[in-house]
Amino acid sequence: MTTTIKRKWAFDFNQEYSKSSTASAKRTNVTKSEAPDLSGLKMKKAWDMATAPGKGIFMQGFMLWMAGSGVNIFTIMMVGYAMINPLKAIFSTNTAFKQFEDAKRSLFTVKAIFVMMNLLTLGVAVYKCATLGFLPTTPSDWISFLPVKQPKEFSGGGSVFPFAV
Repeated sequence: MTTTIKRKWAFDFNQEYSKSSTASAKRTNVTKSEAPDLSGLKMKKAWDMATAPGKGIFMQGFMLWMAGSGVNIFTIMMVGYAMINPLKAIFSTNTAFKQFEDAKRSLFTVKAIFVMMNLLTLGVAVYKCATLGFLPTTPSDWISFLPVKQPKEFSGGGSVFPFAV
């Protein structure tokens, strides 16, 4: 006597296929109330866009490290682009998030996170500028702005003797 074990995901190849199965009936009874929440999807995409600059901070740091510590055209260009790109992203924050605007939800926190992530990336570039010596961080960098001290006394040497020629 053979016993048949009925499993949850078993297929019966002996049974005829019919379009009125329960699975297809469940799929066709979708109503409009079960439509996806577009406001939630927009907010999720906005958060993805806001955190995207943070995902590139370590890559930016690695690229600046690979550029080297010598002052040459390649290093200057790398540091320049590392400073310009976050600044451009910060100034175009409103246009970048215009597609995610919704009357139901505010994007202020999302935009603030986006700006902070770009400021962190800008901080990596400023640190590289400091290590290259582009920033005036030592007192000797400001020596040209110090006033010249006037001497309190003057010594002119000994007395002058006329020599007969």
